[in-house]
Amino acid sequence: MADVEQYKYNPPRVVGFYGLSGSGKTTLIELVVRALRERGLRAAVIKQSRHAPEMDTPGKDTWRYAQAGANPVVFHAQGESVLFLPGGTTVKDLIGMLAAMGQDRPDIILVEGARDEEIPKVRVGDIKARTNTVMDYDGDFEALMNLILEGVTE
Repeated sequence: MADVEQYKYNPPRVVGFYGLSGSGKTTLIELVVRALRERGLRAAVIKQSRHAPEMDTPGKDTWRYAQAGANPVVFHAQGESVLFLPGGTTVKDLIGMLAAMGQDRPDIILVEGARDEEIPKVRVGDIKARTNTVMDYDGDFEALMNLILEGVTE
């Protein structure tokens, strides 16, 4: 069991990204994740969307468990696990779960499509600014990495 108490004092940094479809958010986040890994840091990514994807396969075991009322349902295989959380899980709850992962917890959590007001955000491309936008990304990757590494969270 993870010592959740330690994360009250040393939570992962959280930085959101938002922009129109095709603006380069995913490519930029991939570059950030690679740069963080090169520095020996663990990065997690939460993809926030208004569209509900179909992640499970109708008729398969995990789908059947969910249909029976299990919540959550976890699929675990050698080397990988998937957690199915139907319903209204919030990004804040997901960040909390990631922060409580113990020794495997991420150092930095990136949120693509960030809408939550409390998450500091980077705007990518020409889109209306959202609350708590801390940077308009203009191609200066070094400035972006400095921002992320400074820990722009509360």
